[in-house]
Amino acid sequence: MADMKMMPMPGTETEDWGLKHWGGEAEVKGKQMVEELGKLQEEGLADGLPCPRCGHDRMEKRMVCNALSRRAKVYICSDCGMDEALRDAAGQPPLPFTKWGIVMGFADEGSETQEEEIPEGGLPTREALNEFLNKHEYSLRLNGASEAKRHGKTLVFLYCDQEAYGDRSYYFCKEDNVVYSDYFSIGD
Repeated sequence: MADMKMMPMPGTETEDWGLKHWGGEAEVKGKQMVEELGKLQEEGLADGLPCPRCGHDRMEKRMVCNALSRRAKVYICSDCGMDEALRDAAGQPPLPFTKWGIVMGFADEGSETQEEEIPEGGLPTREALNEFLNKHEYSLRLNGASEAKRHGKTLVFLYCDQEAYGDRSYYFCKEDNVVYSDYFSIGD
C-alpha cells in the first residue's frame, strides 16, 4: 500500500511536482503554455483559434460553449472534452501536454519535426501500437482501412491484433495522419 502513487490534484503545487516527476520539464512547460492560452480565452482574445488540445478548428465562437479541460484552466473543443472524460472513466492516463496541438505547433525555433518511422514489418508490440494510437487520430469506422484503400489512400501496415473472435489489422495513412483498421471475424 505504501508504494501507491496518488495522482496530484489539478491546480496544486503537488500537481507541478507530479508533472516534473512523471512527465519531465517539457510537460511542465507544455502546461504553462496551455494555461497562458486559457488566460487569453478568458479575456476574449482567442477567438478563431483552433482547439489547443487537438489542433482542429472545432471551437465554438463563444468560449463558454466549449468544454473546460480537466487537466488545465483552458477551454477545449467538445470532442476533446469527451475524450478527456472517457479516459478518466476508463482509468486511462491523460494525453500528455507535450502531445497537445498548441504545444506541438510551437516547437523551438530551429528544431526540425521528424516524420515518425514505422518499422517495415509493422510495430513490434501491442504497447507500441497503443503509444502510436495516443499520438494519432484513430478512425472508428468498421473496416475503415478497406474504405480508405478504395478511396485511393496509401496505407502502411502497423499491427495485427489477434482477438478472441477475429483479427484486427491497423494501418497508418501518412496523407491524412489517421490510423485505420479492419476487423476479420473468425465466425464469418
